Amino acid sequence: DRSRRSAPFNATSSSTKDAAVQIISSLGEAKEVELAWETLSDLKQHLRGGDPSEQAYLAMLRACAAAGELGRAFVVFLEMKQAGISLEFAYNALLEVCTESGDMEAAVGVFEDMRQEGYMPNSERFTQLMQVMSGMSERMDRGEVRSQNPAAASATSKFATVTATTGFRAKDLHEELLSESADDNLFRVFLLFREMQRFNGADLMSFNTVIDACARAGDIEKAEDVLSSMDDSGVAPNVVSYTSLMKAYVRSGKSRDALDVLTRMREKNIQPAELTYATLMDGCLREELFEESFELFSQMKKQGLSTDPVTGLLIRGCCKFGKLRRASILYNRALRDRLPVEASTLRALAGACRKRNRDKDAVRFDRLAEELETKNGSNDK
Repeated sequence: DRSRRSAPFNATSSSTKDAAVQIISSLGEAKEVELAWETLSDLKQHLRGGDPSEQAYLAMLRACAAAGELGRAFVVFLEMKQAGISLEFAYNALLEVCTESGDMEAAVGVFEDMRQEGYMPNSERFTQLMQVMSGMSERMDRGEVRSQNPAAASATSKFATVTATTGFRAKDLHEELLSESADDNLFRVFLLFREMQRFNGADLMSFNTVIDACARAGDIEKAEDVLSSMDDSGVAPNVVSYTSLMKAYVRSGKSRDALDVLTRMREKNIQPAELTYATLMDGCLREELFEESFELFSQMKKQGLSTDPVTGLLIRGCCKFGKLRRASILYNRALRDRLPVEASTLRALAGACRKRNRDKDAVRFDRLAEELETKNGSNDK
């Protein structure tokens, strides 16, 4: 209620701003953007002409994004400019909410306007934009990437035609970044990466993002090139870098080559992580490299890593290749250790039992799977 929202504004200016940030953030999480807007207005009134903090504006921008009201987010951005908030901060904040909301046209528009004004996204925002671009086709399929809404369109229409001072024509880059062709995802990422290298210099996270984008596109050659270029840039690859490269090989059906990358990584004294093993085991099982998968499983245990994330994967692999005894041992071990077993794993066990004419066991696993699916369905509701 309004009186409860206004209560913190009887304190000092510093504590008032902190309280307002918390309230606006909470309202944003609840998608109560109108109440969040009123809270920001109350804060400005309480400050008697003073301006809210950067964090209060950022909380308001995020509230707008959560409610899908990018049009209002641009209004908040204009207020930030008028309030004398650092433009670099304001632009990066607006870019953050545009990418998180999935409105790529608005995000690219903000990016272009920043370039015109002589600012560039910070490393985190650059990387976030590349991450979203690299998975754009998948996000489009899931309906997570939207075209610009009408309210935001009026606020961003000028962004498509500005002339940047960086050697590119903004309109050209704008159109290339917004290409709808799935084949252009990797091209978009490299455009952004080139800009980042030119102005900010690339960091470890951005290099890893580009390698992952190459893996998503199945472009092994480019992934290898990016990894090789890291040393030239003074950035040492880490386990994420190598795991993303392995993913590129796995996605291309070359899991044996991915295993060679594992050897290269160890030669650099970089130890694999759980995700590394999961990536390799998934590829090996897809290519019927059963013994290699179990060897990786053994290596995980020797390294002291938890095998929980890959147990279900290996059980399903055993079932696929008719190794019911091994699958049963792994399943019983999971029960003993109280590990969660997915419904898909139980279904795989049921199918393997039927092939061995173990109908009672098949019915038992099917029943367990149905119970789990019903439970998960009710939890989702």
